[in-house]
Amino acid sequence: MSDPGKPDSELIKEKRRYLELNGPSLEVAKRTAEITWWNNVGACFLSIVMCIVANYAIMKVKTISTYMKAVYIFFKGLEVAFNIFFVIACPIFVAVETSDNFLGLMIVNCGIKLPSTLSMISLMLSIFLLTQLIFMPPIVYWIRYHQICRKGVRLPHVLTMTGLNIFLLILSAGVFCYASSTTIEDIIVLSGIAVSFASHETVFLVLSYDKIGSSMSAYVSSVTYFLILVFAVVIMGFSHLEINKKIRSNVNMSENLKKMQRRANRILTSQFALTIFFIQLPFFYSVLGPVVGVSEKLATYLVSILFVWGPVANTLTLVAFKTQIRQWICSCSTEPESTEMNVVDRSNMKSEMR
Repeated sequence: MSDPGKPDSELIKEKRRYLELNGPSLEVAKRTAEITWWNNVGACFLSIVMCIVANYAIMKVKTISTYMKAVYIFFKGLEVAFNIFFVIACPIFVAVETSDNFLGLMIVNCGIKLPSTLSMISLMLSIFLLTQLIFMPPIVYWIRYHQICRKGVRLPHVLTMTGLNIFLLILSAGVFCYASSTTIEDIIVLSGIAVSFASHETVFLVLSYDKIGSSMSAYVSSVTYFLILVFAVVIMGFSHLEINKKIRSNVNMSENLKKMQRRANRILTSQFALTIFFIQLPFFYSVLGPVVGVSEKLATYLVSILFVWGPVANTLTLVAFKTQIRQWICSCSTEPESTEMNVVDRSNMKSEMR
């Protein structure tokens, strides 16, 4: 990127030239950071409120098993943690392109001003939690597939999925943070762009195939993310088709049970579509796109603000389609409790599905 042997005056000039090539004007950068932060605050507030209401309603429903309640609350806790860290760190995704053919992604911490070490930790944790959001929908589909089409979820299944989740999280987000750790050269050349967004000295990450010493890690992280995103869509699509096939082929299922099953499938289908729209497509464009030079700078800023609305949309979908939660919130339940039971939560589901 730059020659460490250059005098300080030349480095300053080079830094300014890179800022002009890569960064927006100071006014646009500050405005972008403000919009992103308030966007994250609004999404975080709605996510917390909706999760509290939904969790409380779930706990009140006696027809849902304890372990399913625990899984649901755990996943919602991860979503809330994601929104909170996106407020604390407020990562801004910046596509970097310089005159010497340097392409990359710059993630700037524009959130709450903290000591540099805490700021970097919060920024990296936000990347880990964003990656975990990619894993969650296929895990839910996988659980449902085993409940409907197999013999249910057993302890070995849970241990295998947990181990695979941790391994892929390290291979993707862990390697990503390692490869994008800032070097002295990054700080000298690109810190001006970070300051233009945050209005003060702040930490940032830089991912690029052109970085000396971390190019291989960048390739590993990018390829892992790409495979995870594609594989997640494949898992959700396969599970969705197999579940519907199993339901249609079961002639012994009662009409009431089919109705509840279709309602549960609508939740999964809507969450499938919302995950692609709010998480996967923005991730492809705003995170992987800049590394290969296929993302426009302004679009990279704007598309990435969709991340924080994924948990809100998922919780809203659950409230809209889950009869128990909706009727508890509205206090207008008119059906007997036994007719509201989701097929996944019924103790006799396995015998009826066989």
